[in-house]
Amino acid sequence: METQERDIVKVGRYLLAAVISSLVVTAVWAVLALVSYATSIEGYIMLSSPSTGSSSAGFIGAFLVIMGLVRGIVFTFLLVASTIVSRRAIKMRRLLKRWDFEGLKKNNSLGIIIVALIFTLVIPGVILLLVRSRIRDLHSTIT
Repeated sequence: METQERDIVKVGRYLLAAVISSLVVTAVWAVLALVSYATSIEGYIMLSSPSTGSSSAGFIGAFLVIMGLVRGIVFTFLLVASTIVSRRAIKMRRLLKRWDFEGLKKNNSLGIIIVALIFTLVIPGVILLLVRSRIRDLHSTIT
């Protein structure tokens, strides 16, 4: 196997790992956002319950509502950022499968790598960073 073909295989494997890890992180952010919103709903139910006679139950309910909403919004933001990274990694993998090296080089941006490093628990970002130089070195035709 030629070195160009070996690089293509390695890039494909790295991109597959980036896709899988970013999808796992996306699922984690989705579950955490749902749990946070469920906590907020639980607090609202606690607040609106007529049997809440003590002030501490009202305080706990209000705290659950506020913290559930804040955490839910933060996790939703992380979910959106992680989804963007996942979609870009999937797109790059499709371009590699079609041997569209020019399109692959256009989608290989440092900005998406920075977003991946910050918002997807580092692993997909590190993988995309490792594959970045290999993508730049790919040629349009195999020699």
